[in-house]
Amino acid sequence: MLLLLAIATRASAQIKTIVTEPITISKNTYYSSEIEHSFAFGDSVTIHAYKKKSNKYHFLVETADYANVISCSNIPFEATEKMMKKLPNALSDEARVLRQKLQNDVENRKRESQKKKAFAGEVWTTVSSSYSFTPVSGTDYKLKNGDVVYIVGYKGETTNYQYALYSTNFAGIYRTTSNKYIFSKDMDTRYLPSIDDPDVQQFLAEKQREIIQREAEAKMLYRGKALRGEVMGVLSYGTPEPIESHASNYESGDTVRVVGYSKVGDMNYYALYSDYNYGTFKSSRARTSTFKNDSEIDFDRLPAYDDPEVKLVLKQQGVIIDSVMQVRLAESQRRLEEVTANLIQAYKENQPFIIHDIDWDSDSAGGIELSVSITNCTQQTIKYVTFNGYFKNAVGDKCRNEIGGGTVWTAKGIGPIGPCPSSFENSSERINDCEGRYNFDNHRFYSRVAETFKLSSVTVQYMNGKTVTLSGANLDKHVRY
Repeated sequence: MLLLLAIATRASAQIKTIVTEPITISKNTYYSSEIEHSFAFGDSVTIHAYKKKSNKYHFLVETADYANVISCSNIPFEATEKMMKKLPNALSDEARVLRQKLQNDVENRKRESQKKKAFAGEVWTTVSSSYSFTPVSGTDYKLKNGDVVYIVGYKGETTNYQYALYSTNFAGIYRTTSNKYIFSKDMDTRYLPSIDDPDVQQFLAEKQREIIQREAEAKMLYRGKALRGEVMGVLSYGTPEPIESHASNYESGDTVRVVGYSKVGDMNYYALYSDYNYGTFKSSRARTSTFKNDSEIDFDRLPAYDDPEVKLVLKQQGVIIDSVMQVRLAESQRRLEEVTANLIQAYKENQPFIIHDIDWDSDSAGGIELSVSITNCTQQTIKYVTFNGYFKNAVGDKCRNEIGGGTVWTAKGIGPIGPCPSSFENSSERINDCEGRYNFDNHRFYSRVAETFKLSSVTVQYMNGKTVTLSGANLDKHVRY
């Protein structure tokens, strides 16, 4: 107690001075200190104790980041020996106690300084061994090589090193089993606060709130862009499948506006529209297989595909698209009646029907699948349509069915196929009903040498029992190959 009282009484006995010549300390003779330090000309130091012994000058000095007893062959300070003789004995027991206190103060200052630097974002590096890090708390973000990280806390034990890290998009505690080669540069963690420091915990919590708030704002801005149709992407080979009946398939290379997105299980759902198509689509393929330049679309910030505002945008686009398609079909709204009249006249001129969009293909066994469309150009409803035709080989001879023989391909389609428009008033409701499309994929004809196909006759049976058959030259006038 008396010793501490003496130190406290004499603590005010100190000299603040300037270094007049460089000093390098590698090891202190009296205290076996391994701390290396150097003083440059002009450095400010405080001398707390002094003693001359064996032609050596001994000083208990303190700076902002150093405190110890140093020994010199001269006095390298702007202070005279007469001034320093008033100081306590630098080699005494009480000086030892004072030295320890000063060193503790220096350590505390270093920790506070490093803490301020860490909280100011001045302690940073890049990750060079991402697989070594495991998130412990506060985040599930997986570090990647090259990530810039800011270190605000550290706690190290054997094979268990924990860092309090943050960046622009995460903040939390990470654990690693090694503290070597995990960062791009060696990090001095001695003076960093512990990860358990309340200030560190509060700092991380604030960063997490900032990240959440920033992400919410960014998501809201991106939502606005999407709803305004400003988020665009180019579809790749894995184009998604339309969900609603009004939507049609897109093709690879089509540019679409991406309004919404959700991942449910293994399925990706998209809300898309273009100049001619709109709706919700689904695909089990990865987003990178569905869209080219996937990185240009921030799917995680898009609103959900079934969000009410997204649905409203699609509905509005549907009205626009439907209107545009009607205009394209009729050339213009002002000429719709004229176009309808021309269409009705075309139906009359092509009675009883028009055959079109004939397409066929064969598999490896020679089994032929054929599709064909028919437009009813009468005011009667078609009940059945019977198609007869034949295939020719490369030299123009008719092909024989490899199963069963014969040269005739025949197939029967079931209606109803409604009457064609007869006036402007009923054109919109009949325009689609008078079209029939048949896909005959149950093989009726087998040939490995078929090159061309020609219809030989078409028989139409109406609901009233009447039948009409066209063949030869009469049929050719009504077929659009």
